[in-house]
Amino acid sequence: MDKYKRYASKSKSSKNDIECDNSKVIERTYDKYKRETVGRGAKGEQGPQGKMGPQGPRGEKGEQGLQGKIGPQGPRGEKGEQGPEGKVGPQGPRGEKGEQGPEGKIGPQGPKGEKGEQGPEGKIGPQGPRGEKGEQGPEGKIGPQGPRGEKGEQGLQGKIGPQGPRGEKGEQGPEGKIGPQGPRGEKGEQGPEGKVGPQGPRGEKGEQGPEGKIGPQGPRGEKGEQGPEGKIGPQGPKGEKGEQGPEGKIGLQGPRGEKGEQGPEGKIGPQGPRGEKGNSTVQNNAYLVQSESVSISPTSRFVFNSSFINGTDISVKNDGMTVVLSPNATYYIKYTVTGNSYNTYIVGLRVNEALIKGSLAYCEEGIKNSISNGAIYTTGNCEEELDLYNFSNRNIKTIPNSVNMQIIRIN
Repeated sequence: MDKYKRYASKSKSSKNDIECDNSKVIERTYDKYKRETVGRGAKGEQGPQGKMGPQGPRGEKGEQGLQGKIGPQGPRGEKGEQGPEGKVGPQGPRGEKGEQGPEGKIGPQGPKGEKGEQGPEGKIGPQGPRGEKGEQGPEGKIGPQGPRGEKGEQGLQGKIGPQGPRGEKGEQGPEGKIGPQGPRGEKGEQGPEGKVGPQGPRGEKGEQGPEGKIGPQGPRGEKGEQGPEGKIGPQGPKGEKGEQGPEGKIGLQGPRGEKGEQGPEGKIGPQGPRGEKGNSTVQNNAYLVQSESVSISPTSRFVFNSSFINGTDISVKNDGMTVVLSPNATYYIKYTVTGNSYNTYIVGLRVNEALIKGSLAYCEEGIKNSISNGAIYTTGNCEEELDLYNFSNRNIKTIPNSVNMQIIRIN
């Protein structure tokens, strides 16, 4: 059969067919090779298909091939609900106490603290700390080490597949009971002072305390050249009232000073006699609104394009810029102005183009964008003209329906 082996590679049979001891198979392979190499005749008609022969015996099982790579891990399933907690099983028997190992070396003793002041002698307390350790005796012999178990054969470690996607987070289980609070430790030494944090928001305006005494006014110096306008500083103490000079232009209002400490409350004086009952009827009132967004120029009047007026002692003219008040009447006047940005501006009430004292309101930049104030004013023997005026040197851009003025005749 050796003479046929060199032609085995030309056969379409399997490797197992070549190695089997079947001379007929090898002869057919050799004859086929001779026909293909020596000379091939014309292809004849295909004969009828023969019957399928009986299946040969199954060969012996071959050696197992190498284990394939571990495939990728599938996605992690959703976390199921937590089952009820099982009962605690019985405690197992306590194991035998092993031999005590050799005592370790004592570490170096820390520095001794300074002696504090001696307190009053108290009751005898528990035994004090252990004194310094004496010289160490000879170290005992090390006991025999137990036999080490045999190491088992380590199996082949498969390659770690890629980690699958993380599953969705399950529902949180019920919160456990809060355990008892442990004992409070001793107070440690105070650490270094931390950095000063950012300044918190400005608190609400408190009640105004009593006005302090006015200090003496210093001598007036010569008038120097006017320098550039600086930032508004804190308001100084109020000097003595001098002679009234000509009325100048109204400057920017300075920031409000800090609230002083409240003085002691005075004694309540005797109650005065009760006055005669007056007329409580509101004789006349008006509510004026700026319903559109308007930019009010510096030193200009606000415009009220919507109004509700009850009675005849209040009227509006100049396209809503001027309110006419009746003579010999007392009015309560209140206004509110809201801008569309946190800018600085000053607003106040005027009668016949003169400021009503105490009616100015100051809006500080970056703090707020809405201000309000009011006044009680009594007219003279003639009609007087009231307006709401922009005393600042910048435009005030308003929000619709955010500027209003309420007027009530109270006498």
